[in-house]
Amino acid sequence: MDKSPFSITVRELMDEFSLILHSGENGLDNPVTTQAINEGSLELAGYFEFLDCNKILVIGTPEISFLRNLSEDVRRLRLTQLMFFPLPAIIFCDRETPKKDFSRIADERAIPLLSTPSPKSSMVQMLHHYLIEKSMPFTTMHGVLVEVYGIGVLLKGKSGIGKSECALELIKRGHRLVVDDVVSIRKVNMKSLIGKPDSLLKHHMEIRGLGIINIKELFGIGAISEQIQIDLIVELEALSPDKSYDRLGVDTVYTDILEVRIPTVNIPVTHGKNTSVIVEVASMNHHLKQQGYHSAHRFLDSLTKRLSRDVPCETPYHGSEQDTGEPQQ
Repeated sequence: MDKSPFSITVRELMDEFSLILHSGENGLDNPVTTQAINEGSLELAGYFEFLDCNKILVIGTPEISFLRNLSEDVRRLRLTQLMFFPLPAIIFCDRETPKKDFSRIADERAIPLLSTPSPKSSMVQMLHHYLIEKSMPFTTMHGVLVEVYGIGVLLKGKSGIGKSECALELIKRGHRLVVDDVVSIRKVNMKSLIGKPDSLLKHHMEIRGLGIINIKELFGIGAISEQIQIDLIVELEALSPDKSYDRLGVDTVYTDILEVRIPTVNIPVTHGKNTSVIVEVASMNHHLKQQGYHSAHRFLDSLTKRLSRDVPCETPYHGSEQDTGEPQQ
């Protein structure tokens, strides 16, 4: 299910970037509903025509230095005018911290004043990237996401079909786990989806009979990946004698997720079948297709040429000179 539109709280930002709260605690649940950021220069100079109240205000040493050079009355007026607007929060960078006049008004207006030792330029860049990511459409799906030869493969199928066991075998073969069970999927552009784990599920996997295991601790940091683009979906299903399965692979099947089409292969599962090897081959074959080489198409073209060369064309019969056109006795 889609989780749009985008909205997070100041409290979430404070936790994400380890920001220090100085005042305005009552406003920590203020919503942030836009990815844009106010950088404060014009507003502190007294120009508020284009101030967007939904944007977080980020200020650093240049802005604080400007305020210090103002007279006390003018500084108080500018702060009162600025914080009259219901800003979600104000973040102080460059190791700057708010003074008493700032903090007093912030408590009155429930505008959190936060600080970070990071340079303003870095903070603006990180915050903007984070807000862009959070503003993108996303959904969650049941499955296992693994990285196989650099290809993001989403293993899907009914519960108990063997998705986790297949992923575990892939990990033993040198590939990497992204997330088991619940995959958070975010749309980054019109053609790409990024899959990543929930913070609680990160690095963990459930194996029936064993319970919850930590892949990072068991196999090392090289066995896990924080996120990956979803390139291929592998649907595992129990082999059915009544169903016809693709034997050539000429036509590509797609699955739509958040209006992005992802190539999909269906693999019938039976006891004793090495599913992990088939997933490896499916990943390598998908990589070949990305490079412009389609094995099934090449085979079909070769077969067509062979048939056209080996089967002679029939020539129409026009009769011989002795043929009178009468039926022979």
